[in-house]
Amino acid sequence: NSKCTNGKNLSESHLVCFDKTIDLSLKKSSITTEGNGEILVEGLTLSLSWEKEKIFPIFDMLRIVLLADDSFIAMQRVMESCSLLDVITQALEQPRPAAIELTILRMLSNACTSMPSLVQLLFEPVINNMAGCCKSKSKHVRLAWSTLLLNCAVLVKETLELDSTLLFSYTLQAASDYLDGLDIDSSFRALVGIGTLLNNNKGMCALAADFGLQELVSKAKQLGGKISEVSNDIESLLNM
Repeated sequence: NSKCTNGKNLSESHLVCFDKTIDLSLKKSSITTEGNGEILVEGLTLSLSWEKEKIFPIFDMLRIVLLADDSFIAMQRVMESCSLLDVITQALEQPRPAAIELTILRMLSNACTSMPSLVQLLFEPVINNMAGCCKSKSKHVRLAWSTLLLNCAVLVKETLELDSTLLFSYTLQAASDYLDGLDIDSSFRALVGIGTLLNNNKGMCALAADFGLQELVSKAKQLGGKISEVSNDIESLLNM
């Protein structure tokens, strides 16, 4: 905050409000009634105008805000004050630090539960922009990417209107890359995401066959443990 210039510094009241918001959000309490919603929205809107190099802590703050009982109300007010899509799009322009990728991915993963409409708004521009995360040198980024893909797969099954073909393509790519790199945790979540998309969906199973999923599953089964178990489940879905 001390490094921000041009009248964009947060005041002491903003910082105190942020601290209280974090505490309330982690308790899944109300941040607009038990906290100061007006100062919170004002502080978030101000900080979302920071330079790209300094903004990643605010995405992490939004990740925490999305845990609150009434996060939708606070986030809606923030989005009425600034274009969150534009802010995120600018932050994701290359070159970008891994911290930006990690905080945005984790923020959207939380939104899958508390604010699916935000995921729907950001899905295509963000998922297309961040597809390269499956090749990130950061294990945390890779895991966050596969977690978001899995959460989006669950939303698709709950009838949220996301491009399931695009989602499947990126999830399959992630699973393949992770298996090649023996990233077991990230592989597992991506494979669970694939299984979720295939479940009770003959059209998706046919698409999966065209994408060569069977070959990937056969390779994954050789790794044993939870990877083998989820691969067996996927194989059963393909053969139904």
